[in-house]
Amino acid sequence: ALRPTLISIANLKNTISDANKTSQTLKVKVKNLQTASSQLENLKPILPMLNANIPNKGVMYSDFINTVEAIAIQTGSTLDTETMGASLLFSKIASPFELNRDHEVVNLSFTISVTGAYPQLEQFLNTFLSIERLAMVDSLNVAPAVSSKNSNKSGESVLKMDIQGSVFYMADKEQLATILEEKKVVNNGETK
Repeated sequence: ALRPTLISIANLKNTISDANKTSQTLKVKVKNLQTASSQLENLKPILPMLNANIPNKGVMYSDFINTVEAIAIQTGSTLDTETMGASLLFSKIASPFELNRDHEVVNLSFTISVTGAYPQLEQFLNTFLSIERLAMVDSLNVAPAVSSKNSNKSGESVLKMDIQGSVFYMADKEQLATILEEKKVVNNGETK
């Protein structure tokens, strides 16, 4: 009659030990969540700025293009060409822009060509470099504009400025690559 009681006591001790371990693990997790919550509260004021610098809801082509066009108008320069690299805008298969922890920063190349007098191009570049969206300039080339007139109405030389660089956005790179590869296969008429 004593043996079953001792077995029950041993089982209860194991159960209590396991419960204590679980309790300690949960206490650590609660503390980590509280720390993360306080850090999030500290970051909340700058989240809109971070999301504007590196969008987390897609490529945001039109926002970038509209900003560049507005700078050209504001500075009195002429926007000749503007190109952006390929990326995914929409997919019925999946969305690499759905917020998740697999998101990484994806770069998107751009090229902008602008013409105008030197002060206009200088103002364009300074304004462009201070836009809200994070833009990295890889190369900058300024040369005389090739046209029938090499000066404007006020007699200033007309120059052409080419800017090449990258803007960034958040996405699931692996999922994005898979979707773009599938799209390329479909567009080329290939079969897997």
